[in-house]
Parts: sequence; C-alpha cells; structure tokens
Amino acid sequence: MDRTQLLLKATGIGFGNTVSIDFCSSCSYRGTAVTMKNMLENQFPGINVALANYPPPLPKRMLSKLIWEYGKHLATRKFPSVFPAEF
Repeated sequence: MDRTQLLLKATGIGFGNTVSIDFCSSCSYRGTAVTMKNMLENQFPGINVALANYPPPLPKRMLSKLIWEYGKHLATRKFPSVFPAEF
C-alpha cells in the first residue's frame, strides 16, 4: 500500500465530517432518522451525525389544539361528575 491508501484507511472517507438530519417531531420520523444515523455511522466510520427535530407546521398544530379543546369540552359536558366545574 502506498501512503495515500494508508492515510485513507486510517481516517476513513467521512472522518471529521458532520451530517445534520432534521425530522418532523409529530410525523413519527424519529425511528427512520435514527436508523439512517446508524447506517451512516456504520458505513462511514468517524462521521458525526446530528439529529434534530422541528415543530410541525402551523396548520397541523392549530388543528391539534382545536381537536384537544373540543374533546375537553365534550368530556366536561358528557361526564360532569368526573370533571366538576366548581370545587
């Protein structure tokens, strides 16, 4: 082996490089991101993989909040003894 091949073998192709993977926190992509991180680290030893999540888009957050509030309203109307309005 010549010097270049020894250097590549010692450091690896991805040595010192950083890959950032961002995924949606509400879309259940965490498992896929972790799998991709493990695959990259196995394929390219020495590579740094940073995982980060970002919040869901505004319409999805608003719809979720609306459904949650409506559910609470229905629960208090349907079961008033379980959720008393006053103490």
